[in-house]
Amino acid sequence: MLQRLDKLMPQSIKRAGVAGGVKAAMILDTVSKVLTERFGERIASAMKPVKIRNRIVTIRCGESVMTEDIRMHEAEIIRDANAKLGGDEIEGLRAVM
Repeated sequence: MLQRLDKLMPQSIKRAGVAGGVKAAMILDTVSKVLTERFGERIASAMKPVKIRNRIVTIRCGESVMTEDIRMHEAEIIRDANAKLGGDEIEGLRAVM
């Protein structure tokens, strides 16, 4: 019996035990896109979401002024990312150098 690929993928991901990693990668990618939309491609290229832990996304920044920009716009970045993700996946941001 043939099954649709979009039905098989979630099952396969769960069986392989990589669902958490896939979800984290999707969240980090979404935050990266939101940063690009908010700050532009040139500036956002120096802001790299690197991990999510306990619903806090860590973003590595190339300059200290960028960490301040993220802190100033934290609520909007979280709101926009969560809207794209369809839920409350992100609770906070941590900007580091």
